[in-house]
Amino acid sequence: MHKKDYISLLHQMDLIAKGKSSGFLNLQEQKVLKQLLDKNHISYQVYSYFGHQERVIYSKIRPKIALLEIQTDDLFTHQMLLGSFFSLQIDSKILGDFISYNNRYYMYVDVKYKDYILENFHQVGRNCITLKEVPHHVLKQYQPQFNEIILLVSSYRLDSVVSKITNYSRSKVKELFHDEWIRYQDEIVYSGSIIVKECDTFSIKKFGKYQVGMLKGKTKSNKFVLEIKKYIF
Repeated sequence: MHKKDYISLLHQMDLIAKGKSSGFLNLQEQKVLKQLLDKNHISYQVYSYFGHQERVIYSKIRPKIALLEIQTDDLFTHQMLLGSFFSLQIDSKILGDFISYNNRYYMYVDVKYKDYILENFHQVGRNCITLKEVPHHVLKQYQPQFNEIILLVSSYRLDSVVSKITNYSRSKVKELFHDEWIRYQDEIVYSGSIIVKECDTFSIKKFGKYQVGMLKGKTKSNKFVLEIKKYIF
């Protein structure tokens, strides 16, 4: 973790100690902040929204969030929405996530910044959008959607899994790690020696985001059988 990111988490710890809430934290930030809070004997609760455990808030009381519907006739990818939102130079901790549900797009944010986002987030790429606040129950039935894939891999090492997904050689996969294309549990990783674990997440630049499913054992030809869930949005 970079020094500035660690300093930011120290600030988040101070906010929680004063009875305020952190921003939305990714998996790497959660891990470090939990260590800081426990070390300093600061009590907290973890709050997640709409079934997402990968972007949560640490606080002593449940924070308020706003759910905004993105009104558009255009089709967007998750990456397009993220890229356009962060082009506004907004702190990533303000945003929970973008959600696609029933052919509509939603975003949930820290309620303190709702008005600023409503006034300033008007475009995704070259396409104009409008935002409208909607009640949380709109997403009551929402669950993240996946495509399930069964892989036959030589081992449960991350580089073996990445090689199978991308159909790249081991040498090419090493380049992906070197070039910071691989994130595991929201952390850039440079080595493929990590043994993947069920429910952990990883992403491969230009190939998408995945969750590790069941480790199903071996075939008669000594290949490991691994279920992988690819996020649809």
